[in-house]
Amino acid sequence: KKLVLIMGLCNSVQSAPKMAELSDAQKQQHKDIEKNMKKFKKTDLELRRLLLLGAGSSGKSTLFRQLKCVYKQGFGDNEYDETIPIIRRNCVAGILVLLKKSEQIYEADKKENYDCFIDLNPESENESMDNADAILNAIKNIVLYAKDT
Repeated sequence: KKLVLIMGLCNSVQSAPKMAELSDAQKQQHKDIEKNMKKFKKTDLELRRLLLLGAGSSGKSTLFRQLKCVYKQGFGDNEYDETIPIIRRNCVAGILVLLKKSEQIYEADKKENYDCFIDLNPESENESMDNADAILNAIKNIVLYAKDT
């Protein structure tokens, strides 16, 4: 007996065969499918899915990496190699933002905020060397300020 199932016919009179009508191979196949469906259902119930939405550079990948590091085996060697320059670039960008903000604070009230002075645009090479020391000192001030807050 051949069973033909047609999707989408709501008024169809054909129905699935009963277990007694199936051959031994079909019964075994049915049991295997049922067993796998139960296994996948159990796994699916244990699984938590999270959809991360956000603008570019909002930290979606960073959050995923942190979760991976905390709950799994951690980073592979190639992931470390890929991540180190990104972290360094982000640190430098963050420091530059802080230094520019420090410069803006100084410009707003030079007398009150004299310790925030930093020249990010030196005009000569000697000034540039002095500026490097000034930037280093500014970074140290930012670190000290961060510790205080």
